[in-house]
Amino acid sequence: MSNIFSPTSSPSLPGPPYTVLSSTSSYEIRSYSPYSAASTTLTAPGESFEMDDLAAAGAAFNSLAAYIFGANERKEIMEMTSPVLTTSAGEMLFYVGDGAPGDYPAPAASDDPAAPPSPLPPRGGVSVLPVPAATLAVARFPGFATAGEVARRREALLAALAGDGVEADARHGGRVPYVVLQYDPPYTLPVVRRNEVGIPVRWGEGKGEEEEWITELEGPSDTE
Repeated sequence: MSNIFSPTSSPSLPGPPYTVLSSTSSYEIRSYSPYSAASTTLTAPGESFEMDDLAAAGAAFNSLAAYIFGANERKEIMEMTSPVLTTSAGEMLFYVGDGAPGDYPAPAASDDPAAPPSPLPPRGGVSVLPVPAATLAVARFPGFATAGEVARRREALLAALAGDGVEADARHGGRVPYVVLQYDPPYTLPVVRRNEVGIPVRWGEGKGEEEEWITELEGPSDTE
């Protein structure tokens, strides 16, 4: 079987920096460096998150795209990046760069004077947040990242990791959090689409040091 992470699959747009620690025919172990991301939520407080909610995903994407393309305090048009990240806690993120959040323009002020402040934006609100360093096991898959397909791919990845003796990094007794990475615009043919599912893992000397990342990914709506 050919390696699914062949050089031809590399995205052309800038994205979160990482180093490949290990690679198999079905997944990579990646060490991600800290970076900053524009972030918004796909649900309002108390609402459940569904990966198949295209309306919520579209609204979140549009909010982040608006920020990138000038809806910020500097009216600065920023470079588009890839992939779009969606966490199991119902948050969507765009990578903006390797600096601190303060290095990037703040989102445009809300027209609603009662809107709560960052760092936890309401649905449709945008914040620029730090994403901590993380070690993720990442598996690639084509097609569309539906809830059923993501669940199937995540379970396959967990099984492959267990078979190789790689431990998922999750709180004792808790659900294993995950992130979905989508690299292509909606019009891309399903057979050539690049999607990935990532799971935090304990690896080498970094075992047990991903607590902040797990906190970011976990949420009461993570039911898969």
